[in-house]
Amino acid sequence: MIQINWTNLSTKALDEKQTWTTTVWVYRPGAAEPEKYEETPWPSLNELGADGWELVGRTFPETRIATLVGGWGEAAIPVRTDSIFKRPKLVDSS
Repeated sequence: MIQINWTNLSTKALDEKQTWTTTVWVYRPGAAEPEKYEETPWPSLNELGADGWELVGRTFPETRIATLVGGWGEAAIPVRTDSIFKRPKLVDSS
């Protein structure tokens, strides 16, 4: 199982022009610590799929209400997502 946690957090006070920091943690099987990516490319979902991983679950445990998002007056936008991947067990054909 691989778990990916993504957060997008504001770095300014509410009355200031916002800047954001994005952090991604990738938890791989057998790894002592997660891989951490901040503002750098992280393994894309296509790369994981090409390696045999399948997305089996995705949750949005944290959202915030924002104004004027994509033409909507108000919309909930994710600030954290959790994705779970599995890879079918390889069967030895010998």
